[in-house]
Amino acid sequence: MPVDDLEKGTHTTDECPESVSNWSCLRRFVSISRHLQHQKHDRKVPEEENTDVRALECAVGGWPRIATVVDSDPNFMIYRRFGFLRTRLLLWHQDILREMESRLDYQDMQDAGSAKTRRYLSNRDGDDMRSPAVRRVLFQELDAQLKAYDDLLVRSATLYQWQRPCDEDRESIVSLIHNDGSLAHRDRSWIRKIDDLIVLGGEPNSSWVHGLVSHLFTWTSKSLVRCLLRNKVQNRKLEGSTIHVQLFERQRFNRVVGFLYTIAIAALIMGPVLVLYRLRHLDGYAQNSLAFAFTIAFALLCSTATAAKQHEIFAVTAAYCAVLVVFTSQNTNGEAQTLPTTVPQSSS
Repeated sequence: MPVDDLEKGTHTTDECPESVSNWSCLRRFVSISRHLQHQKHDRKVPEEENTDVRALECAVGGWPRIATVVDSDPNFMIYRRFGFLRTRLLLWHQDILREMESRLDYQDMQDAGSAKTRRYLSNRDGDDMRSPAVRRVLFQELDAQLKAYDDLLVRSATLYQWQRPCDEDRESIVSLIHNDGSLAHRDRSWIRKIDDLIVLGGEPNSSWVHGLVSHLFTWTSKSLVRCLLRNKVQNRKLEGSTIHVQLFERQRFNRVVGFLYTIAIAALIMGPVLVLYRLRHLDGYAQNSLAFAFTIAFALLCSTATAAKQHEIFAVTAAYCAVLVVFTSQNTNGEAQTLPTTVPQSSS
């Protein structure tokens, strides 16, 4: 039977070349793959488009709007730790335990002073069976008080490990409360307890670089922030909002900061090499002075912009300084070898 050919017209199936068969198989494979892609696209709905979002502009004024803004970003989760109250409670439990300790010492001295009761100090069963069982009751009270004291200690120690909020995030909440104006003066006083505030979702390794990047993107363009640092959910939260709040996706923000870190490290590694090579005609003292200045700049960047420990900063700075010193010594030796040598001429 005749079969269509793209180049040679119609021919019989016996004369069908192998390329036509391969072409038909390829078209069939492409159609099947497209069909599967359409089915996958129909089944999979983007999570960001299907998310039920609390828009900031739709929130009711007062505490509902404050809660909506605080919940919109982990950096806004700023709360009081009530350090004074926890300290007073710890001191109260501590003094109660001190009083119970004195009672136990007094009971031990009382039992040790009499021959009839001295045996209670070395016989627990007999001491528990005495009437009244003073020491057993005291131990039961001690157990309850120590459990409460230990629990409060652990909770307080955990709470004091939380970071303090940065000034920018706290000022954003302050501006929101002030501009909203629906909270009572007594209700808005908590945000002014600066030394008693903690943030639950703060970045553990944040530095001044994070604040610098935030300021740069805020000052440059809102569309750039919307494209690079926000996801669709955050854009939907801020859609039509008159509240001046900046929302950044942490993962995207950290990528931008990491990119800037990479540029800074590359500049501090290759920049001094290029400068020292350009100034290789200078003497060794001047080149070593430049290497010393570059080493100080590198150490300051590592100590202030990273979360590296002191011994790590020392090791990296020593290696960096050693590389620059070796490079300057090679520059000095190479420049000395290229200088023309004058041969003294003997007078005839």
